[in-house]
Amino acid sequence: MFEQGSISNATWPAECFRAMWPPAHLRFSTFLWLCVLSLSATFGARQLSAQTLQVGDIHGQLTDPSSAALLGATVTLTSPALLVPRTAVTDSYGNYRFEQLPLGTYKVEFSGAGFQPTARENIVITAGFSAEVNVQMGVQNVQQNIVVSATQGPVIDTTNATATTSLEADVLSNELPVTRTMQEVVATTPGVMPGGVPDLGGGSISGGSWMAYSLRGSNTSLLEGINSRQSTTAPGDNYDVESLQEFQVIAVGGGAEVGGPGVYINAIYPEGGNKFHGRYEARWQTDALEGNNLTDAIKAQGLSNGTDSTIIKSFDTSGDIGGPILKNRLWFFGEGHYQTISRTALGYVLPDGSSGVIYARETNQSIKATYQLTPNYKLIGFWDMLTEYYPNRGGSALLPELSTLNETNSPKNWKGEIQGLPNSRMTVDFIAGRHSYYLVYSGQPNPSGVPTTYDLSSQLNGGPNLGQDHRFRSNWQLVGSLSYIPEGSFFGHHELKFGTTAMLMTQGTADPDGLAGNYALIFNNGAPAEIEVYNFPVSDTSTGLNEIGIYLTDSWKVNKRLTMNIGFREDIFQTFVPGQTKLAGTFGPPWTATSPFTGVKATYPYIATGTWTVPAPRIGVTWNMFGDGKTVLKGSYGRYNWSPGDDYAVAYNQNAATNTTYKWSGPCPPAPQVCDFAPGTVDFDPNGPDYVSTAGGSSGPGNATALPNTALNSNLKEQYTNEYQVLVERQLGKSISIRGGYTFAQELHVWAAEPYLVPYSAWDIPVQVIDPGPKGVPGVTLTGTPLTIYDLEPAYKGAAFSQQKYFNSPNTSHYQTIEITGIEHQTSGKWNLLASYTATKNHQWIVPIIVNPNQNYFPTDDAWTWQARLTGNYNLPRRFDVSGTYQFYNGLQGQRTDTFLSKNVPIPTAGKVVIPVEPFGAQTGAVRSLLNIRGAKDFFSDKHKLRVYMELLNATNNASSWATNFNSGPSFGVISQIDNPRIARFGGIFIF
Repeated sequence: MFEQGSISNATWPAECFRAMWPPAHLRFSTFLWLCVLSLSATFGARQLSAQTLQVGDIHGQLTDPSSAALLGATVTLTSPALLVPRTAVTDSYGNYRFEQLPLGTYKVEFSGAGFQPTARENIVITAGFSAEVNVQMGVQNVQQNIVVSATQGPVIDTTNATATTSLEADVLSNELPVTRTMQEVVATTPGVMPGGVPDLGGGSISGGSWMAYSLRGSNTSLLEGINSRQSTTAPGDNYDVESLQEFQVIAVGGGAEVGGPGVYINAIYPEGGNKFHGRYEARWQTDALEGNNLTDAIKAQGLSNGTDSTIIKSFDTSGDIGGPILKNRLWFFGEGHYQTISRTALGYVLPDGSSGVIYARETNQSIKATYQLTPNYKLIGFWDMLTEYYPNRGGSALLPELSTLNETNSPKNWKGEIQGLPNSRMTVDFIAGRHSYYLVYSGQPNPSGVPTTYDLSSQLNGGPNLGQDHRFRSNWQLVGSLSYIPEGSFFGHHELKFGTTAMLMTQGTADPDGLAGNYALIFNNGAPAEIEVYNFPVSDTSTGLNEIGIYLTDSWKVNKRLTMNIGFREDIFQTFVPGQTKLAGTFGPPWTATSPFTGVKATYPYIATGTWTVPAPRIGVTWNMFGDGKTVLKGSYGRYNWSPGDDYAVAYNQNAATNTTYKWSGPCPPAPQVCDFAPGTVDFDPNGPDYVSTAGGSSGPGNATALPNTALNSNLKEQYTNEYQVLVERQLGKSISIRGGYTFAQELHVWAAEPYLVPYSAWDIPVQVIDPGPKGVPGVTLTGTPLTIYDLEPAYKGAAFSQQKYFNSPNTSHYQTIEITGIEHQTSGKWNLLASYTATKNHQWIVPIIVNPNQNYFPTDDAWTWQARLTGNYNLPRRFDVSGTYQFYNGLQGQRTDTFLSKNVPIPTAGKVVIPVEPFGAQTGAVRSLLNIRGAKDFFSDKHKLRVYMELLNATNNASSWATNFNSGPSFGVISQIDNPRIARFGGIFIF
């Protein structure tokens, strides 16, 4: 978080804590206001709310043999998931309801004077599932006993228009033949595309990233109701999937409880139970049983077995235990997870030519306690910590050992929660908690002092990495909800819900001085081209976001077959930059006013960088087409506002890490001497002839984020997504359903930071160039297709014109998706299944706002993307079990680009122009597929079970490309990421 030497050893713990706490001007007033708001949501509004997405409900209607409503009947609910049984009495309409039910399997018993007692069992409640159980009571016969129906519970939610996918505990922990990381488990969900190469051996030190129905960003990841997201794109944690009770994913079309338009993940741990239970698993794999999937094209890159992506060894172990401390009063659940892996990466070699080894270690620890305070109120406490150690992170053919980083991280989550039932028609739920982490990237030793380098053509890095940032994040959270079911009927029956979610977020990045100086030398095909200078050291930098969501919903049951989900949400986003100080450095900004142009110390005040208060209406309709709950038509519309993210205000923070590019042409001494920058060979005047551009960020050369010299746009509108969905769900047989549908999504008012002081008309100097083809060098190879690019008027050159401002894109991206999904909802005793196919027609603006004529070349992605997957298992005789996952994705898509430099073509003002020379999708790799299979054998009894298994990962030994260089030049087409080759993994699970 701070660069070395900026804080004494005696004061750094206090300084770290201070940096993670909300700014002083917000600490009391804002936090107090949010507490009052959340508490009022929980205890003040006596006519609103329902369960959170951490629990479910059971409801229905009792009728007599004539189908008349049965008043005053007693309904009793029991389950191992309940600390105490619950009872309800039917109202004048025969209706009953049990809210705020923990996940589990339930039994409902019905009794009434003069009627035969009846029961329904095997009702499985998953996260957010609303089970409708209607019963017609028979007349009492004294010679008959209570009849318990063993019929499977409902599998289709007839009242909720949102389509969800839930993986239950047994499937998560014991059936899936995949690495149980966030990325791999989410990738089993219909409509979700993973953001990177599948992880077949573990060691992914992050929660991964995804897109759903082609929608990117604004993802939400909840662990026990605590939002652990990292910025707006990915979770900051890797959950211990083996120990979860349920892992729920909403890919699109969430209700008013859901904020953003991205993937919504809901992970829940068990509560313990009145019987002690536990689970232990260990699994391992080595390269002794690993194949070689190098293709001829990859071998042509000079790679051989040992320099591809192989797993040398991996060991993964986890365990959990739960049970009563006081039966029917106090339960506990705890888990732990430890994993190590050593692997190679495609083309990652050490200086001596041997293959490099990437090592990773990860641990999880969690504990959860549930206390029944009174028969109607319970308290829940939860604490979780993940630790990560990842030396040589990112090592690859393009990132050699010296350019890698060492990573350490320790995300934490905790919460306190109270759930209550003030009366039979009301429920309350209140959560207070926090997510935080402290992440450190440090560079590799550089005893020879070689400089940092990057080649534009080959994309090869050299020298020590400049991305040595130290990051912190803190997210204090208050979540409250309250529900109320009015008695009687007003044009049907209503279930009202009111809730709030408040998050106080701060984040920061500190960057120490580079190990070989604060600059990177940029080459093009080995020839000197540019120099990027960084304004390090940067310390004590932070930005923040207060994000509040307030929602009101009504599940309006118009009649027995038609239900309306009406929701209104209001999102409030307040972004800011606290006051802070920028230390002096070798380079700016800020610069000295006159030569020599070096970095100076500066102090900056608090900045309010934008507040948005925007509505987000939602409406859904479910129609029980034939009244039997087996065929349901669902339709929904929702507006989903994009969170700016707690790092949005970095664009306005003058204390941010910044890199400035200048022209540089050497001289370079003859090999084998190292080429380095010589002082005096570059004019560092930010408005001088060598100046090219200014970018922001600390991720090293070739990367750029928001500029720190961004001007506020008071008219900036909130960016959002409209989602429309129509689905038909049909129950087939006992526990199988199939759904098909169409989804249309629009992205509107998308933000883009642009140099607003440079008009489009200023790019009016045409330059004739040649597209040299895939393997040619732009500006050097003189044969190919003629092109026209445009240079900038000299009057607009310099740092003064690089200032940016965020604008709303006038262009709307949209995506059309067709889907068909089949699900076996609950284990039938023999098998379970999840199969899906989605295909999306994209119309995405790659360049959101066209600000110069060079961006008119192929600015949109209009390609089709698709995916198909099959996940299932089958129980064979003699306690054998087989399972598998088969995933298909469209081939990796891209477009070839040309990079023209001023040293090769006459563009002295622009310095560099990068243009695509073909439509997106013109470059398409082979279909990506992945088959994982597992065979298992159970021993002992179901109460004390030992399962041993063997998995064959990437059974077809496929070598799908997940990263390819599409920039014209000698390295065009070079593949830098492929699937791991076929490998066997062995493991054992003991359950009691």
